[in-house]
Amino acid sequence: MRKLLTVTNFLAISTAFLVSLILFVSTNLYSHGGGLDAYGCHSQSRSNSYHCHNGDYSGTAFASQEAFLIQLNSETSTTRSDRSIYKRDDYLPYWADADGDCINTRHEVLIVESRVPVTMSENGCLVVSGEWLDHATNKVFTNPEDIDIDHTVALSEAHRSGGSSWTNEEKNIFANDLLNSAVLEVMEDDTNASKGDKDPSEWLPPNTEYHFDYVKKWVQIKNIYGLTFDEKEKSTIRNILGRDIEL
Repeated sequence: MRKLLTVTNFLAISTAFLVSLILFVSTNLYSHGGGLDAYGCHSQSRSNSYHCHNGDYSGTAFASQEAFLIQLNSETSTTRSDRSIYKRDDYLPYWADADGDCINTRHEVLIVESRVPVTMSENGCLVVSGEWLDHATNKVFTNPEDIDIDHTVALSEAHRSGGSSWTNEEKNIFANDLLNSAVLEVMEDDTNASKGDKDPSEWLPPNTEYHFDYVKKWVQIKNIYGLTFDEKEKSTIRNILGRDIEL
């Protein structure tokens, strides 16, 4: 006669199944097509690693989404309370489609920054190929899945520098700003992950010839939006742009 499963064994099997199902669904929902999940992260299709670009774990890479979830669950809310006020969804719950043409902000930037006419999906909503120069690395890409749309001033950095006082509508406008070209730029996904939410005193593009223009754009964005500079940030900016720069 077959042995009946005990309640304990049944619960253990059920729990394992649910965890596997959640990981499977999450991976398929957020496998990298340029988007970020609710944690500000995405799965890197080429290496199966899991990169975080914004939020509490900005700039951190994990071996997999499962490794990230283990890390997340192992930490108490107390250890991350100093950063918990920033909520990515207040700024960018998803890329906006301001003009209602089915092409969201990410793909609008891909269209504008491509050096050749882009190829669109059958429904005309998604960019599937083009040619993009990533100024941060001086590399050229033709597959949009290899690049992110980088916020030159990261959302969490903007939040710390004064954006915390903005309304959610104002936060959305900043996150999807297509009028000021310096705000959003294409960047290799791995490089964007290494940048995270660091300011110029903590990170500069690998392409040293781009340092001046990158920092100039940084200052331009912060001045447009009335964001503040800390002292280390000011020092780095003045070393690159000159002592007379007004901050």
